[in-house]
Amino acid sequence: MLGLGLMPAGAFGFLLKSGYTLAAFGNDIHAGFQGMFEITLLSLLIGGLAALNAMA
Repeated sequence: MLGLGLMPAGAFGFLLKSGYTLAAFGNDIHAGFQGMFEITLLSLLIGGLAALNAMA
């Protein structure tokens, strides 16, 4: 499913932005994964705090 979104995103980047390279596309993918990882950690922390609060 992720690949289906990456393919058109990369195609639009290569077609609409001059000088957009494969390395820049890879960096954008990495930045997206890094952002999702941070959101996942934050969600786990908030969920854990809410569970602790529910036990009290």
